[in-house]
Amino acid sequence: MQTALSVILLLVSIVIIVAVVLMESKQQGLGVIDGGANLFGQSSMSKDRMINRVLIVSAIVFLVAALLMAVIS
Repeated sequence: MQTALSVILLLVSIVIIVAVVLMESKQQGLGVIDGGANLFGQSSMSKDRMINRVLIVSAIVFLVAALLMAVIS
């Protein structure tokens, strides 16, 4: 069980890191590196919503898995 939770924590942490890196900056800084390219032809607003949802869901899964890991060990 601990091995499965460790794998889940590892995968979810990678998803969180990728989601944070893909988020667009609200300032004129490093957020313009991607050139404003749209993801699958969507507007940047829906891209931001999708990334926010992925980030929220993965954060919840991370929290639950971490708590279960703490209870088990």
